[in-house]
Amino acid sequence: MQIQHYPDTHPKFQLAKHYGLKQLSTVDGEGIIDDEAFDLSQEVFLATIDDQIVGFLLIAEDGLLEKLAKDNLFEPQSLDGLLIQQLFVDPAFRKQGIASQLLKRAEQLQEDLFLYVSDKNQVAKKFYAQKGFQAIGVYEAPKHNGFTDFKAYLLKKPIKKL
Repeated sequence: MQIQHYPDTHPKFQLAKHYGLKQLSTVDGEGIIDDEAFDLSQEVFLATIDDQIVGFLLIAEDGLLEKLAKDNLFEPQSLDGLLIQQLFVDPAFRKQGIASQLLKRAEQLQEDLFLYVSDKNQVAKKFYAQKGFQAIGVYEAPKHNGFTDFKAYLLKKPIKKL
């Protein structure tokens, strides 16, 4: 498996977008992705096996983390770091360590990591807890992207700077 890092201006970023929208075009109980997730991202880590995309991790554009936290009325706290917009591994390639490797590559950027996880996504909540993420806020809305009574947690993983 290879993991490559691309900015939003690289053609591989658009390839990841096309793949992501195709894979997650319907709500599957684990999460959804839409154009906005890519449009608000500045880079992608792309996992491939034999040139086939098997997963990706999106990093949000600068300032989006603070905007979302402010709009969602979280308790004031330091939100200096990177927001992971989406971490996705093709179901056919799960349980092979791909998500863990994608997170490790993001950690190499030497900034604290943040992400939102749906309250209903038990698998992701367990995975992120095992990787050292802790809940620091909650977002609740009567309606969000077609979901009713939506609830998501803002998680943080502090990264020790070298």
